Amino acid sequence: MRLYHYFLLIFCCCASRSFAQDTIPNKVAFMIDSVPLTVIQEDDQSVPMNDIHTYRRITDKDSINNVFKVIGPDTLIFIFTKLYMQKPDSLRRIPSLSALKFRGNKYYRANDTTAYTGSFIETYLNGAKRFTGTIENGKISGYASLFYPDGTLKFSGYYRNNQQDGVLEEYFPNGALKRRGEMSGGKMNGLWREWYSSGNLKEVQQFIMGNTLYTTGTGDFYIAFDKAKTYIENKRYADALGELNYCLRIDKNLDYVYMTQGTVFYLQNKFAKAIAAYTKAIELEPLESSFYINRATATMRLIEENKESLGKLKNLDALKKSICDDYRKATELGERTIPEGSEMRMYCE
Repeated sequence: MRLYHYFLLIFCCCASRSFAQDTIPNKVAFMIDSVPLTVIQEDDQSVPMNDIHTYRRITDKDSINNVFKVIGPDTLIFIFTKLYMQKPDSLRRIPSLSALKFRGNKYYRANDTTAYTGSFIETYLNGAKRFTGTIENGKISGYASLFYPDGTLKFSGYYRNNQQDGVLEEYFPNGALKRRGEMSGGKMNGLWREWYSSGNLKEVQQFIMGNTLYTTGTGDFYIAFDKAKTYIENKRYADALGELNYCLRIDKNLDYVYMTQGTVFYLQNKFAKAIAAYTKAIELEPLESSFYINRATATMRLIEENKESLGKLKNLDALKKSICDDYRKATELGERTIPEGSEMRMYCE
């Protein structure tokens, strides 16, 4: 079964280079909806073919150099998405953050000396809105919203001077509230509540300018979890697992503890145990895309680790199918990352 039919951009040689350089020696560059593609978002590396309205390939060097005003690439590919072509001119004129110039901690239109004031709309590569808000005197200020690729609200909050400042709310792909709290100068502050997608309360935490305030009955848990993270950073994986097991004895219904446990097992090359831990995290929160990505990655590593004796692996076909199923589920939940190479296509075609 073919899972993806994408116009892949991850193979673009110059996707992560700036068009502002004096020379662009790479072979191919992209302009999507009139904006040069200089940096590919980590979770947005492709354009589905059925989302493309116009595709144009230019190889004439004079035309390419005229676009970039410098020595350009060998090939320039123009893509206009269907969603972009459906927009009225008033919306097309609203800049994206990537189209603005950021200098001195302020946003400017190209060639303007006055800091930009007005709206911005950041989009996914397929033209769907991704991040919207306003800029005042060059700085993101006021209400802003982040969206999943299908248009469902993912995040809403307030900004001041380019930092989150005020009430922040985050949502699951099904629209259920994920967490709510107060930001102050870009740091979590005050009381924060987090829920599962089922609506059940996951936990309540108190913060003082980004630092957790430990309270009676929860302090031991968070102290142990912080120790586990420190042990992971120092590659003391056995000690990290000890702290995580202690956390689970206090509360066995927190998905991120199992997620972290799975990561430790993965780092120890104990892929079967990692898969089991990620599976437990998924059982607690089935709408978190990263859990599926991690489980699929651990499953691929399990198969790779046993490639010399695949016959010893039980349910090999089921394992291969689960990789494709997990990537498909993650995509349904808004995950846009396409694994490099052909591993995913090998399991999903």
